[in-house]
Amino acid sequence: MADSAVERYDYLVVGGGSAGCIVAARLAERLGAEVCLLEAGPSDEGLTDVEVLPNWPRLLGTDLDYAYEVETGDGYEGEMRLAAARVLGGSGSHNGGIALLPTAGDFERWLARGAAGWDAASLRPATAAMLERLEIEEAPAQDECARAIVAAAEAAGFPALDFARDEVGRGVGWLRFTKRGRMRVSSATGYLHPLAELPDNLSVRTDSPVARVLFDDGAAVGVELLDGTRIEATAEVVLSAGAIGSPKLLLQSGIGARDQLESLGVDVVHDVPAVGERLADHPELMVVWKAKQAVDPVDGQVMEAVVFDCPPAGGEPDVEFHTAVFTDDFYGVPPELRGIGGMFAIAPSLTRPRSRGRVSLRGSDPGLPPRIELRLFSDGGGDERALVRAVREARRIVATEPLAPWRGEELLPGPGVAEDDEALGAFVRRGTTTSFHPAGTCAIGAPGDRDAVVDPSLRVQGVEGLRVADASVFPEIVLVNPALSCMLVGERCAELIAAER
Repeated sequence: MADSAVERYDYLVVGGGSAGCIVAARLAERLGAEVCLLEAGPSDEGLTDVEVLPNWPRLLGTDLDYAYEVETGDGYEGEMRLAAARVLGGSGSHNGGIALLPTAGDFERWLARGAAGWDAASLRPATAAMLERLEIEEAPAQDECARAIVAAAEAAGFPALDFARDEVGRGVGWLRFTKRGRMRVSSATGYLHPLAELPDNLSVRTDSPVARVLFDDGAAVGVELLDGTRIEATAEVVLSAGAIGSPKLLLQSGIGARDQLESLGVDVVHDVPAVGERLADHPELMVVWKAKQAVDPVDGQVMEAVVFDCPPAGGEPDVEFHTAVFTDDFYGVPPELRGIGGMFAIAPSLTRPRSRGRVSLRGSDPGLPPRIELRLFSDGGGDERALVRAVREARRIVATEPLAPWRGEELLPGPGVAEDDEALGAFVRRGTTTSFHPAGTCAIGAPGDRDAVVDPSLRVQGVEGLRVADASVFPEIVLVNPALSCMLVGERCAELIAAER
């Protein structure tokens, strides 16, 4: 590593996603440090399907999507792939742009898992700093079918929520988005654009996939790219490659469960059994009706409103219903519904799923895709029962009078699927997919906690000069759509590093 031809920076940030763009920009700004941001995919600038927010479904399955194969098991009967961005901006360049802040309950759960300093009060400065750099707009509430869905939820007893003001709870409200008109606002656009005008001490290298972190005497000293290029970090390396990419990089670099690494021939740098464990996602299910009238989503924005419901015993919402108005070219429509035309959906997802999966390696070659075991319905039946209840609730909402002018035939699960637990359970096991919200695979915990990967300062256990900052560090998956939570982790990481320096 002493070769004078090797590139050197103070900080290397691996992964230009929702958190990584922020970490890199803030370290360069606040410390005046030499920072290099390494992104495996291309730049987002000039990519129309990235820049125009309603075009996001077109990105799925393209060269900008890893489209990971997923192993499910545990009674799940469907097939799925896990979308993950391969472009500057990460999930913020690839998602629907929903902007909901984590809840007080999220932070309480994090604190209970040993994430000291991650309470709402401690995160207030980072939250304010993030919101200053983003543009957030509410859905226009112009689509007539979407307005009927909101009215139907209110008729079914769900109170109106204003997400600009109200804490998430049982109710229905118009969504807020990180956007400006039809244009996407991501951490890349908010913190880095235009790339040609970045300060001299901040370098952004796209199309630069990283193979492994390099260590010297137990300290991270740089990275090696897949093409063999080595880049040094004189201060720290920060992994922000996401809940799939960051644990994969740690494992490839020799940080993980000793027995797993040795079985694959990977040299062990430090035994951290929790790397890749506790994979969580929000399982989601499409409940769909034919629209009796023609639908034409305003500006192509198919999702405008959301409903949150709580379990019968009360407490926090355990189901989030994404509502959508769309035609049969929408990404989630199964083949049997092609040619139907206009439809609308009340799509439940579990906010607090109990099932947990795992990310591991398929072999020692860094070019291999990771093994992803999502393990839906591995919790013993609770997640399945919650989704069955949610399907019944979706039917109850749609049966109310405001949707009568729009309510055509039920397409999924369909009128042939009865209300009994067995029939709906079979539909749930067959039709559930993921919300593309993986989290928890490098979880925060108290120093020395063997069930954690990073400490509350996001430092990887047992090594120096290495942190993780992305959704993988969530000790528990957040209740809401996680885009703002990922960005908040980026702000907090930069804040922690700056305070230590």
